[in-house]
Amino acid sequence: MSRLLLIKNYTYNQNLWIKILAILTLVVFYFKLFVFNEIYPLHDEIIGIDRFTDPWNFFRRNGTANHQLLSFFAFIIKFLFGYNFIFYRLISFVAFAVIIFYLLKFSKKPYVFFIFIFFITFSDLLFNYIYIFRGYQIYALVSVMLFYYLNLLILKQKEKYFNYILFLNFLLSCHSFYTAYIVIPILFYLFLITLTKNTVNRIKNTFLYFITPLSLFYFFLIYLEGFLLSTSIDIKTNGALIYLINFLSFNNFFLFFESGYNSIFIEPSFSTTFSFKYYNLFDYFFNAEGPEGSLNIIFLIYITALVICLYRLFFIKGNNKHLEYIIIFIITFYLFHTFFYKTPFKRVHVGSSYFFIFYIISNINFEFFKKKYVNFSFFMLTLILLSLAKPSPNFWETKNFIDKINTFAGSCEEANQFDEYVIWILINYYPDRCNYRYDYQKNKNILFSY
Repeated sequence: MSRLLLIKNYTYNQNLWIKILAILTLVVFYFKLFVFNEIYPLHDEIIGIDRFTDPWNFFRRNGTANHQLLSFFAFIIKFLFGYNFIFYRLISFVAFAVIIFYLLKFSKKPYVFFIFIFFITFSDLLFNYIYIFRGYQIYALVSVMLFYYLNLLILKQKEKYFNYILFLNFLLSCHSFYTAYIVIPILFYLFLITLTKNTVNRIKNTFLYFITPLSLFYFFLIYLEGFLLSTSIDIKTNGALIYLINFLSFNNFFLFFESGYNSIFIEPSFSTTFSFKYYNLFDYFFNAEGPEGSLNIIFLIYITALVICLYRLFFIKGNNKHLEYIIIFIITFYLFHTFFYKTPFKRVHVGSSYFFIFYIISNINFEFFKKKYVNFSFFMLTLILLSLAKPSPNFWETKNFIDKINTFAGSCEEANQFDEYVIWILINYYPDRCNYRYDYQKNKNILFSY
């Protein structure tokens, strides 16, 4: 009798229960990822700390290494609180929390929340990048926002949503080049619908919210990159005023611009020429190499979304199939880039995976799922998933080096016996432990005590 009463109360307060479940999810994930999880940074995280968290370098593109929005938030954190690696990692976690917020705005149905948590917890890639200090979770958040406002644009046909989508594409285009897998297909879709309705106004807004700000941003980025590469002036040594005067002098504008352009757009990761290449996609998705492991859940997400997309295109009558076209554009762009250029890093799939997850849950609406006992079952199953979720030790990439530093009891001068990689980790991950200077004759960092 008490069980029936519980189900009855659950039904009457479904919105409240889902909100409680969302909060519980964030609390459980926080403790599992930040309290009970051992903290060892990835190599790429240390690169981010080293190169992109100070006011004189967080705009540096450094090829494809910098994730611009992440570096901006990290700079704000360092400016307000000083260096704090946990705070840096919380940027991604907060982005995930905002994704949960959009999920609840999209639907408060228990089976939707279960499907979302199922995909996240069973994928090492998706679950672990919830807390990693890299820009992929921010990419995922903006991708979810794009899906949300695309859906509103299609349903309500309000121009403000068109403008929101343009601005979000601008943010992703600033963030990093790997966001092109989402940005280019969506821009292509916006171009097509611009030809059919409000053409003049939409072209004007495209320049206002996307083309003009993006051009100005990359103009600044290219010049800054070239200035930093071509001048020996250092802000720490010469001071901010001298640095700023030289930056604004434009004495070597064309030299700086060419150098910056080559560094950002013609660096090695872009040097591969376009030609058809055979790739074993099955091996790409199912091999367990790298900390991300197998992409089997990502493959399942893509296949599920594609099946739903094709079913809606060919078997559902009606003209409202714009999201299906976008899904096809994204998959086509992925395949084109893979076979004619190169396969993307596994972690690049984080953003598009969230976009596809939201597409999947937006199309699952069976009457069976609306039954009271089924909803309660999904609630309980979600609790089980939360209890089973755990971070992967594959992401403890620098564990051996961090342990070596932590167990070392000697002085900073004695720590110079470490190899250069360990010294580099010590300088950046433990910035208050030792001072250092760069020895240009030995081409290495030299540690010494404060």
